[in-house]
Amino acid sequence: MLPEAEILRIFTQVALAVEQIHSQDQVHANISSCHIYFDKDCVKLGSQANVAVNQRLQSYQGDWYYLAPDLAKKAGNYKLYGQKDDIFALGMLLLEMLIRQKKHVKEKDLKSGEYHNLVHF
Repeated sequence: MLPEAEILRIFTQVALAVEQIHSQDQVHANISSCHIYFDKDCVKLGSQANVAVNQRLQSYQGDWYYLAPDLAKKAGNYKLYGQKDDIFALGMLLLEMLIRQKKHVKEKDLKSGEYHNLVHF
C-alpha cells in the first residue's frame, strides 16, 4: 500500500495534468488509474480522448466507475461531456487510491440510477 504522502504526490500531478488539459479548452474524458504512468519521479496521465469542452460523446469508452452518474444515465443520448465530468473522475480516482479498492461497476446499474451504492465505508 502506498503511504498517504505518496498518494497526494501522485494525485497532485494527475490533477495538474488535467488542469493543463482544461486550460486548452479540452477535456480528458478517460481518466482512470489504468492511465497513470510513471517515469522516474514524474507521473503522467495518458489515453486522452482529445475531446473539446462540451463536445457530444458518441459513446463512452472508459471505465464506468469513473463516469459521472448523470452522464451514465444519459449514455447513448449524446450527452455533452464537460470539465466537471473530468473533476468527478478525479474524485473517484482519489477515492480509489485512498481506500485501495474499486468496486466493480456495471453499465446497466449506472444507467438505471443504482450508482448510490458504489462506495461502502
